[in-house]
Amino acid sequence: MAVIIGYLTYTFANGDKIFMELQGVWYQGADINIAASNILEGTGRFEGATGSIIGVNGLQGNQPALILEGTIETVGNAKKE
Repeated sequence: MAVIIGYLTYTFANGDKIFMELQGVWYQGADINIAASNILEGTGRFEGATGSIIGVNGLQGNQPALILEGTIETVGNAKKE
């Protein structure tokens, strides 16, 4: 088992981004990691975003799998320019 700490940036097809802080654990023998991420900020429709995501990432039947569950709070496209 190893502790994972770091930062993530998700970039979407239109260039909008979400910036997150990550904390989790990696189970080497099972090739699985479980992490909680806090959303720090975003760009474009994610400007002012907050929230959190819990993720499980690993191999299932030799196929990569990523399961995310969480909430993003943002004013999105409804924001005033």
